[in-house]
Amino acid sequence: MSHAVSVMLKVSFYLGDKFTSENTLFHSRSTLGLDVPLSEGMSVFQLRTKLDMWEYAGSLRYNFLRGGFQPYAKVGYGLTWYRLEDGSINGQGMANPNSYWVRRPGFIRNLWPNTLHLGAGVDVILVKDFIPGLHGVDGGLRAGYILSRHELGVKDLTGDNGLQGIVVEPVHVYRNTFELLGTLSF
Repeated sequence: MSHAVSVMLKVSFYLGDKFTSENTLFHSRSTLGLDVPLSEGMSVFQLRTKLDMWEYAGSLRYNFLRGGFQPYAKVGYGLTWYRLEDGSINGQGMANPNSYWVRRPGFIRNLWPNTLHLGAGVDVILVKDFIPGLHGVDGGLRAGYILSRHELGVKDLTGDNGLQGIVVEPVHVYRNTFELLGTLSF
């Protein structure tokens, strides 16, 4: 239905000249929908909802070059949790328009990663020492691509009153993320 525009907080720690540890907190909201033509061909069954998704991810990144231009590749894992909100059928709100949170991490429950990702991109330092009086504070841009593979975590829905016979675990989806970020390094 729509492309998600997301908020991301990323903290990177450089482990020497080539390796970087990255930690990311990601939040995304997007509209999802399904239009099914009905048998008479004149009307359409419309299902609409909003996806509220959170993710914490950790990555190990390898920088191919040093200095102000750093192409990189990375691999990592993460915890992803989500729910559907404001569900409607043909414009009418559902009786229960919000789902429960799927895979939300807790103290003991759902701490095992359910998302793996691969990525590549480039960091470019555009301005060195751009804050007067603070030596070593640089500003730049990062452009990158990440392919994530999520295990949806719908195993709990396959019981007697759930999706028995419809869902075969594990169910995976893939997400493509294109990122353009401003960077502040010191």
